[in-house]
Amino acid sequence: MKRYVLLLLSLMTLASCELAPFEPSHNVYHLGIGISYRGTDLLVLEGPINDAIALKKSFHSFFFSEPFSSTLLLQQGNELGAYSLDEENLPTKELVIETIVRTLGKMKQNDLLIITYSGHAIEDGSLVLAPDRSDGLLLGGDLDGALLGVDELTSLFDRSRATILLILDSCYAGSFIPESGDVSMIDSENRFEDLWDSYRRSIERNPRLFVLAATTADNTSKEPRFGSPIHGYFTKALLEALSTTSDRVTLDQIYQYIHEHQGFPTEGSNKLLYQHPVVSGGALDLVLRYSISPRSIR
Repeated sequence: MKRYVLLLLSLMTLASCELAPFEPSHNVYHLGIGISYRGTDLLVLEGPINDAIALKKSFHSFFFSEPFSSTLLLQQGNELGAYSLDEENLPTKELVIETIVRTLGKMKQNDLLIITYSGHAIEDGSLVLAPDRSDGLLLGGDLDGALLGVDELTSLFDRSRATILLILDSCYAGSFIPESGDVSMIDSENRFEDLWDSYRRSIERNPRLFVLAATTADNTSKEPRFGSPIHGYFTKALLEALSTTSDRVTLDQIYQYIHEHQGFPTEGSNKLLYQHPVVSGGALDLVLRYSISPRSIR
């Protein structure tokens, strides 16, 4: 049993502990979701719309040498600040799921899908999407019908062979990052070529799903009260990280930059006065931009 685990870990080490899913023909897809909650009975957020639009532009520049396409699903409120079901691409639960499934259906193994979400979430990590009712009520209406839960969302990715990067600027976003599994559960009777599948089953998650979250599973995400444009503290640091000119950039490097440059404390004794970003752990790191010569994004 032990020799199989050591062999698997050795293979990962030889691969530099990085997942490089791309070949020259790969495509990058971006789905940006931003919800202001203007016209609903939830606290209005000023950052999400700005976040989604700016991230689309940043990713387009970041993947300058790759085929890139982006879809934005935004809830802004009408010119009077009221809720409207007539907004184009309103990010209701039905449309968000439909868009993800449709996008994954046309992707190939070496493609990358980046999903960014800026908005509210409840304590179990469930995303609060736009209500599918004309009065815009959530707390006073059908909140459950607008929630997209952790398992419900991640299960959409289970049949995809493409790589997915989920970036969440929302409260309790760390709920999307499971604890690492026990590699020792790998069946000793499996053949060498089955080791990867065994490893995947043992950690009980899709190894091609990566998550970058604004905060831990037990804390909230913040945005400043003033500024122009207003961005969530996490997203502002992410946008700065994406402006790097380095030829080789990994997800862990992006995370390290955010952790070091976020304009809001990452540690503290009062949860209201700090937020700590987190990234999915494990043996693999996602290479977002590739070069044969390692360089730092700093």
